[in-house]
Amino acid sequence: MTNGDELPSDQILSMRDDLDFAHAIMRHAVRANLSVFSFAGLRIPPLLQSPEPNGELPKPSEFAGELITFQEQLYDRIVSLADNKRMLGEIWGFNERSRAFRQSELTTTKSARKALAETADLVDALIVQDTERVLEILDCSLRRRLLLLAGQTGTILPFPDVRRRK
Repeated sequence: MTNGDELPSDQILSMRDDLDFAHAIMRHAVRANLSVFSFAGLRIPPLLQSPEPNGELPKPSEFAGELITFQEQLYDRIVSLADNKRMLGEIWGFNERSRAFRQSELTTTKSARKALAETADLVDALIVQDTERVLEILDCSLRRRLLLLAGQTGTILPFPDVRRRK
C-alpha cells in the first residue's frame, strides 16, 4: 500500500470504518472483563519481549508475519473477554480485511517502530491488567493508523473522535 500501491478512496474509508469498529469492540471487551485476560497459549514474539527503541530493526520480512499473526491472536483474545460470539466474528473479519494494511505499517522504519512499540506496550498493560493503560494504547493505535490512512489520500479524512469514548 505504499510506493504507489495506494488504496482507492472508497477502500480507505472502509478501512477507516473497520479500524474504528474494531477499536470500539476491543474497548468494550476490555472494560467488560479485563481481570480474566490470559496469555495462556499465546506466544509473544521475541522482538516484543526485548524491543530496542533505537536499535536496528530486522527486515520486515523477518518479523512481519509473526507480528501480524500475534496481533490477530491478541485481538481475538481481547475480544473474547466480552463473551460475545458476534463481536468475535466481527474481529475475525477485521483481522482478515486489515491484514494487508497492518503489513504495510511495517514497511517503513518509523511506522514499524511505532507499531512494535504499541504492541509491546499493549502486552505489558495486559500482563498487569491495567484497564486505563490498555484503553489508552488502543486509542493511540487507532489515531496512528488513521493518520497513516490519511497520508495515503493526501487529504484529511473525517476521523472518528476517540476522545469521546472515555
